[in-house]
Amino acid sequence: MIEFWILAVLIAVLGVPFTLWWWKIGDRWADEEHKRFKPKAALPPDRVVVRKNATIDGSNAAPPRED
Repeated sequence: MIEFWILAVLIAVLGVPFTLWWWKIGDRWADEEHKRFKPKAALPPDRVVVRKNATIDGSNAAPPRED
């Protein structure tokens, strides 16, 4: 049972700082990659026109009335 506690303490003492150090190295690498591949300029959005009575085929004919 003592071996369990020794291993648990070793993992906590060595594992936590190693994980934090690894994340630090990973963040540096990610920052360098972001600098290498800068984002492209965004294109202006396409103009969208919404017509109230337009049909699928593009004509402006009003749909038939149901009386």
